[in-house]
Amino acid sequence: MSLLSPPNTKYSDYYDQARFKLVWNMLLLFTGFIFILTAINYTNDNYKPEPYLAAFFLSLISIIVLKYLRRYEVMSYVISIGGFLITSYTFLAHENVIQYTPPMWVVIDVIFTFFTLGRKWGWGILILHFVVLCLFFYTKFQSNLAGLPVYDDLDVHYFVLEFGFASVFMGYILHMFVTTTYYAERKFKVSNTRLNNKNTMISKQNEEKEVMLKEIHHRVKNNLQVITSLLRLQSYEIEGEDNLMKFNEAISRIKAMALIHEKMYQKEMLENFDLDNYIRSLASDLVDTYAVDKKVSFKVEASIERVGSKTIVPLALLFNELITNSLKHAFHQIEEPSITIMLFETSNGFFEMNYADNGRWRENEDNTFGEELIATMTEQLDGSCELTKGFQGTQYRFQLKNLNEQFDEKMN
Repeated sequence: MSLLSPPNTKYSDYYDQARFKLVWNMLLLFTGFIFILTAINYTNDNYKPEPYLAAFFLSLISIIVLKYLRRYEVMSYVISIGGFLITSYTFLAHENVIQYTPPMWVVIDVIFTFFTLGRKWGWGILILHFVVLCLFFYTKFQSNLAGLPVYDDLDVHYFVLEFGFASVFMGYILHMFVTTTYYAERKFKVSNTRLNNKNTMISKQNEEKEVMLKEIHHRVKNNLQVITSLLRLQSYEIEGEDNLMKFNEAISRIKAMALIHEKMYQKEMLENFDLDNYIRSLASDLVDTYAVDKKVSFKVEASIERVGSKTIVPLALLFNELITNSLKHAFHQIEEPSITIMLFETSNGFFEMNYADNGRWRENEDNTFGEELIATMTEQLDGSCELTKGFQGTQYRFQLKNLNEQFDEKMN
């Protein structure tokens, strides 16, 4: 690495890299030029060397510190505040001296502060410089004009040299600002183009996966229907009404799962599972299966926005057992049978499900396989169940967890 080259830094942002480069190059240029101006003007009575010497030592120390610190922020504060103090000293402390060039340094200090430290500090330095200039014009300007000495051609050359030097600095800062802005905008455009291309590719991949998943659901549903048909054929060989009923219950559970896959591939978006429609379709199939000769009224209210992927199957089996039990045991002496199912979200990923019918249950066994299955599915959903039986019917109240994989990841 060359002695004058900017040292390596850990800045990853392009704006920070540009600001560091600006501060480094400006300090090098300023140190060299200000040394020349100080040497030339040191013996000139119309110039005061103190501000030039202060600026020279400030820039020299800043270079050394910046080389080892390798962070531009601290040195930008030092340069900005130091530039303000030196120009303010020049305006307010020197008398009988022409103040042609200090306004140029004021402008450079303000532009430098805006570019390296941002708007807040830029406006602050601008206001401070404005206050000092107002003090100068109201308190020192007239006396300076009255006491100005005669300037010869050599003094004019000094003015032109310093103006040229200040103009180079101002042009370099503006050049860095425009170049940095242009480069950053170009990088943003390239990044946006790449991001749009990736989004397009991801969207296409998601569509392909969506089609593939729908095809899988469709094939699974067809396979389950084949299994159901084979079981129905085999049911003709079963003797005994009780055995046949249990066999049909097993078939209804398979159909409940097949119906899930059917509803999944029929949806445009796989994650939007229509729970309300599923319950009604399942209930209709079960009514046909058990040949209920009465019209059963179903009231379904599901206000859950999304059902977790791990929740659908156990919840479907839960519905199947509840509706099956009602159709088998509850409505033999009821003229207008009805079933009410209500689901709504509670908190922390849980939801409540209330299931009620208006029948009078007549089973003799206290612990049937269906009830065991209800308890198992409730436990699988990390839930609890309250059962109430009376003259007005049977009511289940479940507290269940929506096993949404994304929700579980956030909680963990």
